[in-house]
Amino acid sequence: MSSCRDRILYVAGLTSILPIIFLISALQLTKSAGPQWLGTNFENSYAYLLNSLLLLKGEPPAHIDHPGTTTQLFGAACLRLSSLHSKHTLVNDVLNHPEAYIKRVHRALLWVTAFILWVTAIFVSLLSGDLLKGIALQAPVFFFPTIFYYTIWFGSDLTEVGLAVVAAGLCALLLTENVSGSRIVLHGLLGLICGLGMATKLTFFPVILVALVCVRSWKGLVAFVTTSIAGLALVLIPVYPEFPRIIRWIADLTTHTGHYGAGEVGFVRPDQYLTDLGVLVRSESMIIVLPIGSLILAAIIALFTHTNAHERSARSLLPRMFLLMLVQAIGLLLVAKHANLHYLIPLYLTLSLNLILLIKTIGTINEGAAQRGFLVLLCGLVIAGGLWAGSRTLEANEILKRVRNEQLEIYRIARISPIGVPRVDYYRSPTPEFAFCFGNDFARRAFSKRLKERFPTALFFNIFNGKFVEDFDRFIDPPEFFSRHPQVLFFGNGGILLPDALKELTQSEAGNLVELQRRGQWDIDAWFRR
Repeated sequence: MSSCRDRILYVAGLTSILPIIFLISALQLTKSAGPQWLGTNFENSYAYLLNSLLLLKGEPPAHIDHPGTTTQLFGAACLRLSSLHSKHTLVNDVLNHPEAYIKRVHRALLWVTAFILWVTAIFVSLLSGDLLKGIALQAPVFFFPTIFYYTIWFGSDLTEVGLAVVAAGLCALLLTENVSGSRIVLHGLLGLICGLGMATKLTFFPVILVALVCVRSWKGLVAFVTTSIAGLALVLIPVYPEFPRIIRWIADLTTHTGHYGAGEVGFVRPDQYLTDLGVLVRSESMIIVLPIGSLILAAIIALFTHTNAHERSARSLLPRMFLLMLVQAIGLLLVAKHANLHYLIPLYLTLSLNLILLIKTIGTINEGAAQRGFLVLLCGLVIAGGLWAGSRTLEANEILKRVRNEQLEIYRIARISPIGVPRVDYYRSPTPEFAFCFGNDFARRAFSKRLKERFPTALFFNIFNGKFVEDFDRFIDPPEFFSRHPQVLFFGNGGILLPDALKELTQSEAGNLVELQRRGQWDIDAWFRR
């Protein structure tokens, strides 16, 4: 009994190291990124905050593209648990102090993610009897700077990390261990996690493909499918009225060549698709290096060990590794249609299975010295990969600090605009007002009245429909707007513009406001010097 407890404590201690590093790193990056209302931050945090508030009020969320419901439910629960106020008072308090509440919800999600990273590694280590497999489950988190970059916001990309790690852990046990007595339970748990993952973000789909490779029986498949559907159906209850819109969104994504359902009918544009795929692979090269490298090393072990039962066991693992790599490649090709690195986060985390299969292959070597040599080599390569990715994360940390300071300074300048010249914020203006405007748009503009009371003079320009916005929900055509505001100060992606109302405004390809005559664009400092 004492030895069992000691082993659990030993495993728990060693598997806690990487989750602690993860948590500390994520908190530091969040600090460097600055307030969540900054132009580089608000798109995730404020949209999810206000949709969580809708759920808290008993209303269905309006932001269902991801669909993101799991994250919104988590946010609503955290908001409710964070205060003893009545529902009405709590909603007002959140709207008055959004940064404080985002911080609470975001920190809670970070802690939960780190805890999942730790507990899942303990679970896999103890059931498999191999500590290295538990640590290998955690390792891919540290191979991809994109994962750390998306820990700085309250959003579904962070939620996916914990769910994908649990799914990978269950897959590892089904794929490599003899757990016949609890196999149906593991299949059921895996299905439930996949259902929650799909309710969090559609980009979780590659994990389902990987999970299906690990299903080894018809009973297991039934348990997996049943719990997947049940979990998905349960979490999506709040958005049942929005199902037609969700289905149309998914259909457009899959049947049009452009981004987010735009463009011509078809799957992809081959020229753009291949370019985007190349960008993804070059930006996060470990998604190619790790699976191929693991398969090559496993093949070397299988080819050069002496002929015995262990060798046959090693060679029997090769088809599994190849099939796993093939499914991961299919997942990459599917996600690459919308070539953003963070859409691959769930797929990144399945690469722990490649490492775990390689560890199992190394375990088939019966010569102790050779086995230790291969394990040392593997550990060295893993550490080198983590340090390489870590150096890129440190660079990202410095960039975040620089961008934060630049945005805070330009916001300070914009706040002292000329008397009588109102400021018009547009995407991605680094102001608290615009962060609320953006989040409110994704929350059915349900909080417009309260936001108008807080920011009575706020004005906005919607670059997506070419109209101005007053009172957080009233759209106005440019002629009508300029008849009341002859001169305004534009503040957003393109810096600060002070255009003449008589000139025609349009948008550049980057979404910035420009004048057709290319006149009237002054840096705000230069304008003050005139």
